[in-house]
Amino acid sequence: LVPFENFQSYTLVFHFGPNEYFTQTELKKWYELQVHPKPDEIFDYDGPLVINTKGTQIDWKDGKNVTKKVIKKKQRRGTSGASRFVTKVIKVDSFFNFFDPPKVKDKNEINEDDDTADQELLQADFEIGQLFRDQIVPRAVLFYTGESTADNDIFDEYDDMEEYDEDEVFKLHFLL
Repeated sequence: LVPFENFQSYTLVFHFGPNEYFTQTELKKWYELQVHPKPDEIFDYDGPLVINTKGTQIDWKDGKNVTKKVIKKKQRRGTSGASRFVTKVIKVDSFFNFFDPPKVKDKNEINEDDDTADQELLQADFEIGQLFRDQIVPRAVLFYTGESTADNDIFDEYDDMEEYDEDEVFKLHFLL
């Protein structure tokens, strides 16, 4: 965790040893916050607002990108009966999607509905970052040694949520 002096942004830094999947030894996620209300929105201020987020672009080794899956489908043409293979790349759930945050659109390019949806995605992404910053990083050694588990600590705030089990809540935190 690298806080900035103005407390309006911070960076989460993840360190990795050499591995068969990507070339970097550090992956970073940066958050920029608006911590003070805009002068014309003082009475609507609900606390800090995420205004931008960036992540390290991962340099995947050939064939090792765990965030994408290649699907080959056999497709037949209607009248001729000839077939061909169509290759499609789909995004799959992965921790590493965390480093590919929602894109912030230029204010001139968006309408009100887009702005709300984009802000919700940014807020969800920020909450995941907060989970790392406030829950996981301070207890990293305890998680590593097994003295603390995600089941006991992180999900305490979800105890009153009957419609989700802990696995579903965990997935909600990591889906982007």
